Formats: sequence, C-alpha cells, structure tokens
Amino acid sequence: MSALVYSIIVLIIIYQDSPLVFILGSSGYSLLPVISIVMMLERLYSKRFRIRLKGFDGGLFKLFGYLTLVSLISIIFWLLSGRGIIVLGENIVIKTLKGLLNFLGIVCFVYCMHDYSKSFTKKQITAPFYYVLIFMTVICIIESFLLPNAFNFLHFTGQIPYGRIRLLTKESSWTTLLIYIYSVLSLYYGLYVCKSKKIIATTIICFVVLLYYTSSKTLMLAVLLSVVVVFVLNIKKMSKKAIVLSVLLLILIFFAYSVLWSKLQDSISISMQYTSIPTRIYTTTIGLLIGVVYPFGTGTALYMYIFPDFLKRFLYVFNYFPEITERNLSEINYYINATSDEAVSVKSGFLQYNMYWGIVGTIAVIKMIVKYCIKPLGDNTDTLLIKMCVIISTLLTFISMGMTYEYFLLLIVSIHLSQEKHE
Repeated sequence: MSALVYSIIVLIIIYQDSPLVFILGSSGYSLLPVISIVMMLERLYSKRFRIRLKGFDGGLFKLFGYLTLVSLISIIFWLLSGRGIIVLGENIVIKTLKGLLNFLGIVCFVYCMHDYSKSFTKKQITAPFYYVLIFMTVICIIESFLLPNAFNFLHFTGQIPYGRIRLLTKESSWTTLLIYIYSVLSLYYGLYVCKSKKIIATTIICFVVLLYYTSSKTLMLAVLLSVVVVFVLNIKKMSKKAIVLSVLLLILIFFAYSVLWSKLQDSISISMQYTSIPTRIYTTTIGLLIGVVYPFGTGTALYMYIFPDFLKRFLYVFNYFPEITERNLSEINYYINATSDEAVSVKSGFLQYNMYWGIVGTIAVIKMIVKYCIKPLGDNTDTLLIKMCVIISTLLTFISMGMTYEYFLLLIVSIHLSQEKHE
C-alpha cells in the first residue's frame, strides 16, 4: 500500500494548475498541500500521535515553527504601527495563514513520503519516475497537436488559449524542474537499478522529445551544468559508466544545440525584448536583498508591501542599462503598481522564502540540504547522478524555479539512497 501511495504521489506532482488555487491562493496550484496534510493526520492517528521528527524532517519542522513565530511578530508590529490590515487587496492575517499552510504542506509531504519509503528498495523508490516520465512525454506529444487549446479542462488559472508546451502545469517555465528531475531519476533507474539499455534509451528519447517541444533555455542550462558538475565531482576516478554517461550528455547537448539553436535564439531575443529575463534577474536580486536587510524575515504576508517598495526604490539601476527599454520593464512596473497580490513574487523559490524567513532561514536550509541530502551520498559513482541532480536543482530554485514538490521528493530520494548506502 505504501508503494502504491508513493507512486500515485509521484504522478500527482506533475499536475500544477488545480482549482484549489481559488481557495488557497498560490498554495493551491498543486493538490499536494491538502493531500499531504491529510496523509500527515493519518500518520499521526496510526501512530497514536507518537511521531518523532528528526534529521531533515525535524529541521523543516523547526523551520516551520520559526516561520510561524516570525510571521506572528511581523503582523503584530504591522498592526501596532497603525497600518491597515488589507495589503494589495489581501487580509494579511489570512495571507499569513495561507503562506504557513503552504510550507506546512511541504513539511508534511517530506515526513510522509520519507516515512512511506523507509523500507523501499531502490527499484520501488525510482521506478515510478520512469513511468511518469513516459506519461509526461505522451502528454507533451498530444499537447503539441492540440495547441493552443490543449487540456483546457485541466487548467484553472493558466492562460487560455496557451501557445507553448506546458504539460499539466500553469505555464511552460514550470515544466523545467519536472522534466529535469524525472529524467535524471529515470536515468538512475536504468543505469544502476535495472541496468537496462532499453530503459536508458527510452529515458534519453523522452528527455530529448520534452526538451525539443518545450525549447527550455533553463533546461538546456541544467544539462550543461550537469556535465560540468559530474566532471568536477568525479574527475579523479571516472569509471567507464561515468565516462559513457558524460559522453551521452555531451552528445545530447550538441544535438539539442544544433536542433534548437534557432528556436532558442528567438526565445532569448523575445525574453530580452519584453519582460522575462529582466524581471527574473531583478526580482531575484531584490528577493535576496530583502532577506539581507531583514535577516530574520518579514513573515509570509508583509512581503506584499516590502517587495513592491524595494522594486520601486532600486529601479534607477536600469538607468545604467540603456539597452533595456521601458518596454522591458512593463512587468516590473506592474508589480510596483499592483492593486492585488496576483503574481507579485520573486521568480525564485528560495529567494521568495528568503523574504519570509530572512537570510538566517535560508542559510539554515542550505546547511540542512548539504548535511542530509548531498554530503551523505559520498563520492561513489552510483550516487553521482543523484548528487549532481540535487546540486543543479538547488541552483535552479535560486535562479528561476519554485520550491516545488518534485524538488523536495528528490531530496527524499537522496536521503533514502544515502541511508541505504551506509547500511
């Protein structure tokens, strides 16, 4: 039953545009915050409320307690200052609860999935990623024929019609981490669990198809960084398998480069001409700055006031970049003058939370990831793929990706494999 639940969750993760968003706000893009809390209640009941959180699970729970405290203190100070309870059309108390609920869902998800998979074999923990990757590829191919009105009945907040491949997520950029993590774990399954050439070949084909149809600049960057990280981590003792894997990845990069270059050039040109790249760079920088200025955080609601204010305060920096026109800044100006909190956020999961819990909380999370998810994997060839994937995925969440459930499931897989390695 645990293996069945685990496999279903691996599948549910890929759906990220659910109707729960109308009730829970940004927490509701995925079904998993609610599902995870329900699973946690079931775990508590089945264990008679005798659950001991330790290791990575315990660290996240402590961080949730810290975030709750910071959020409560920030609300109290805000209200004592005589300011209104409504910011960007949102009640800050309700907004705080939604933000805390989102992170609580992550904490419950990590505990439950870790608890379910404790007794799993390598095959049980990695096989579902392979089959879901094939399913995503099928969805991608079908979607390519149905654009711009593909699977509209499954999209509740994403733009309709939508002209790019987005699978079952809100927008195309959300597919990057999904494709990357599921592909790497599928490759691990083929290389080190089943040792099947058929599975390896299928995984590579699925990845190439998904990369081609999404034309993701970030995914291309992830592949390039992966090769670099693999060589850096294992350059002194490259095994035959590691060499073959590296060569395959290099071939894949050059193939994708030759096939996709014209599409990527157009995409990069459009991103620079309009809003995407300037918005991502500027908002992530401001998200980092806010965490430094407020080292203990602002809580999960007051960023709605602080973030637009900082965006406006430092907007003059674009005067030093005359090639970036007012047209490029339209999205940033929208955030500054927004009357609702819709989409007003940092385009980076870690740096969005960096505003919530400050640089102190961010450093604590990084230390936890290194301690429990990267360092224990060691330098063995069979764990090199997972170690590389955790490092690159963490970097992506700092650059432009959200702190999504597939990312935390990757961390759980890394913990499981490292514990198995030391047993």
